Amino acid sequence: MKRVLCIPALLILHGCGQDNPKAAAAKPPAAARVSNSGIQEKDLATVRLTARAAERLGISTVQASLGKMPGERVYPGEVVLPPGQVYVVTAPAGGTILSASFEIGRAVRKGETLFTLRPFLAPERNLQGQAKADLDAAKARLDAAQIRLRRAQKMLEDGAGSRRAVDDANGEMLASKAAVDAAQGKLDAILKAALDADVSIAVRAPADGFLRQVTAQSGQSVTGGAAVCEIADWSRLWVKALVFSGELASVRRDAGARVRRPASGAVEITLPPVAAPPTADPNAATVDLYYALDSGSGAFRPGERLEVRLESENTRTRVQVPSEAIVYDIHGGAWVYEEVGPQAYARRRVEVERIAGGRAYIARGLQTGARIVTTGAAELFGTEFGAGK
Repeated sequence: MKRVLCIPALLILHGCGQDNPKAAAAKPPAAARVSNSGIQEKDLATVRLTARAAERLGISTVQASLGKMPGERVYPGEVVLPPGQVYVVTAPAGGTILSASFEIGRAVRKGETLFTLRPFLAPERNLQGQAKADLDAAKARLDAAQIRLRRAQKMLEDGAGSRRAVDDANGEMLASKAAVDAAQGKLDAILKAALDADVSIAVRAPADGFLRQVTAQSGQSVTGGAAVCEIADWSRLWVKALVFSGELASVRRDAGARVRRPASGAVEITLPPVAAPPTADPNAATVDLYYALDSGSGAFRPGERLEVRLESENTRTRVQVPSEAIVYDIHGGAWVYEEVGPQAYARRRVEVERIAGGRAYIARGLQTGARIVTTGAAELFGTEFGAGK
């Protein structure tokens, strides 16, 4: 009885398992197929493309070859101000600082008034007595002018004088009165502050920059030529690389420097060398090399520490491929795609020692003669992990 029941069941299963020829013919082939089931990392995934997909992606390959990797050394660096970009603002004469606008770190513009200075008077012997004598003399001239005015007016009333004589006498009297007022004011100023002048001098910023140092404040008395503040011009900066003197001969002085902040993920920039005064530190046995840094964006400031990479004459032989052949995963791992067959590309892990001049120099993970994908490597990576679907 059991055998009879099994026969229809087997027939049903056999019928369900048959392929539909029409459905199989209508289904188009997949453009790409990833075969990575059950393999280890040493047998990494292989991406297989159809001829049409490979043509659409424009896949191109180059042969990995040996090349001379330029030498490189890493040195500490420091952002410094070039010579001549620190302006010392001095007092033009001895006097008292007034209306000072000092705030260290504040940006200033060329021609901006930094402070006003009220100069001292040149000290004279018995200055107060001289002022009193000038006042007495002015009063005497005023008395004489008043007498002449009254006489002229009397003669005009008697018909013996003229209106012009009265006007002249009146003008002389007014001038004498003004001289008395001036002499009185001078005496009052001397009694209040014997050495202060009645004028002030505006001292202006010589250039654009930042107030770096202040050595005097408002209300303070200074001598002529005394430093009052310093202005640092940050429009141009230099990077000073501290090179060990024993390695100076192997460093390419004419080549630029690649600098960055000593932090993970910091942006690296290339700087040209500049002609600078020869400086060195005998205590640290280092020689200074200088490179021009454009700080118009304000990204760097004097005193900041940087990591400086300099090219050296010591070259090494390494396997090389174009830098665009390298793709990176989210963990920073470097990979290349090797052509292992017609439209078949295997992903290989590599260790990049250096990228320079558009070439990636491989420390390990790649052999010479391998055909490596350049154009289309990123598309293969996206196809393998889903981003390119």
